[in-house]
Amino acid sequence: MQKRRGVDGVCLPQIEAANVLLRYGADVNVQCPPRFDRRRAIDFAVMVGCSEVLELLLDAGASLSLSDGYSLTPLDSAVVHDRPDVCRLLLSHRADPNELNADGCTALQVRLIVTMQSVTTQTALNGALQDLCSYVCIIPDWSFC
Repeated sequence: MQKRRGVDGVCLPQIEAANVLLRYGADVNVQCPPRFDRRRAIDFAVMVGCSEVLELLLDAGASLSLSDGYSLTPLDSAVVHDRPDVCRLLLSHRADPNELNADGCTALQVRLIVTMQSVTTQTALNGALQDLCSYVCIIPDWSFC
C-alpha cells in the first residue's frame, strides 16, 4: 500500500491519526517523561516542520508558552531548527515573540545564541583545518597544498 503525502512531506495517515486522537480527547499539552526531554506533541511537530499537524494541535489548544526539557518554547524551537515557515505559523496563532522562556531568553535571543555558537564552531573547525593543511604542506610529495 502506497503512503499518501501531505504538502510538506508528512504522511497523511499520521495527520488522520492525530485527528482521531484529538476527537477522542487527547490532551495536547501532556509532556513526555524526562527521558524524552519533556517534549509535547507540538514540540515534535515544530522540530520536523509538520505544519498540518501543528495546525491541528494549535486549533486544539496547544500551549505556546510551555517549555520543553531544553527550556525552549515552540517559537524558540522553530528558530533553533531554522523553520521560518513554522515561526510565521506560530506568530499568526499569537505566539509572543517577546515572551521569556524558562532560561529567561526571547526567541530572538535564542536565535542569536544558536548563530553565535555555529559561527564559533565553524571558526574553530576552520582553524583546525588550516593547522592540518599547514602540517600536510610540509610533506613535499603532497601536491594539493
